Amino acid sequence: RLLSWREHRWGNQLCDECWETWFRHHKRRTLLWCCGVAFLLELSINAGVLATFQPLAVRKFGWGGGHIATVNFLSAGASILVSLGSAHARLPEWKQAFAATALYLG
Repeated sequence: RLLSWREHRWGNQLCDECWETWFRHHKRRTLLWCCGVAFLLELSINAGVLATFQPLAVRKFGWGGGHIATVNFLSAGASILVSLGSAHARLPEWKQAFAATALYLG
């Protein structure tokens, strides 16, 4: 069907009813996918980086559980600060993805 003038002014090419049903579904689905990706990234960090970092830190530097927990806490805090900073800067998605990739590879 043709869009009414009210629907056309939003510029999304969806009627009001379609927008309501599509957006609710899309919003929920996007949130679930983002949570899944974040979960997998954290799992990979814990499995890959921390599993190799902890024995080296204990052997080379003589660190105990408290030191390793502090490093884990600070890295989680840095991750939150970077996320909040990129959200506050309102960077385009591709720049956010590039920055996240650079941080994980760096």
